[in-house]
Formats: sequence, structure tokens, C-alpha cells
Amino acid sequence: MKLGKFSRSEKGWTAWCLRFEAYTGLLGPEEKMAAAAELPTPFSQRDLNGESQEISKGLWYLLIANCENKAFGLVRLAGCHNGLQAWRLLKVEYEGKQGRRFTAMLRCILNPKEKWE
Repeated sequence: MKLGKFSRSEKGWTAWCLRFEAYTGLLGPEEKMAAAAELPTPFSQRDLNGESQEISKGLWYLLIANCENKAFGLVRLAGCHNGLQAWRLLKVEYEGKQGRRFTAMLRCILNPKEKWE
């Protein structure tokens, strides 16, 4: 699966984000990524447990390899190996609170059983 690099276009974010989430979904960290994106405050790598630290480190490498320009700067701002925080920063920057609301609605539409079970 070819992701392509994401740089700074808000228009390109939605498509790139979907591809990136699909790619990382194959690797397993999608639940941790979703949880990190919903956190209201920044966190450090030290705040994570061992499993989450490993996931965060792998995610950081993927983001470093697939982001450029402003997005790359946000990943660097999160700190070395803190991919979950980097993902949170990207989501806040390119989606804001409105985007999270739409993402939550889309998840409910795509997985209605999850909501009620």
C-alpha cells in the first residue's frame, strides 16, 4: 500500500488521513491512535505504558517517513518516538474539534452495532 507524503494542505488531509488509518489498521495501533486523538491535553512518551510506548515509537517512524513541511514539524514537535502525541497534534491541527465530531458520527454510521453493544 502506497501512502504518499502529507505536507500541509487541509484539502489533502482527509484522503491522506483515511489511507494512513487504513495502513496503520493493518498493523494494529488504530485503537490507541483514536484514543490519543481524543485526549484534550498533550502527553509525553513517559506517560504511556510499555505496550503503548512501543506502538507510539513505531507510529512515530511511520509519521516521520510520510509527513513533510508543516506536518513534519508537528511530528517533530511531539518529541522523539512520541507518535501517539504526534498523531494527536496532526488531528487537532487539520481537523480541530469539528473534525472529531464528524469522525465520531462517521464511525457510528459505519459501525452501528459498536454504539449499542
